[in-house]
Amino acid sequence: MELQQLLSAFAQQIQSQSLLDWVITFTALAYVWLAARENAWCWAFGIVSSGLWAWADFTSYNLWVDGLLQVFYVAMGVWGLYAWRSGGQTKEALHIHRWPLRSHFS
Repeated sequence: MELQQLLSAFAQQIQSQSLLDWVITFTALAYVWLAARENAWCWAFGIVSSGLWAWADFTSYNLWVDGLLQVFYVAMGVWGLYAWRSGGQTKEALHIHRWPLRSHFS
């Protein structure tokens, strides 16, 4: 397949996306952007994105297992928001810590 055909196929895929698909995409991107900046609003965007994705899976795409996975992500988002806001079990503010690369492999 040559480049022109690839670009044409890509443009067709972009144009075929529904408004719901775009909302899901932008809320997911907002989640990642906010999480990278350590902003607690990331959880709200993650919950909305996963919730909408679950709804689309169940109603439009007939992807039941992926829909259940998205419901799990919604539940984890609710837990993450609670833990971040309340401080978890210690009731102290949770801080993000950065590990050195070698800590990920030990």
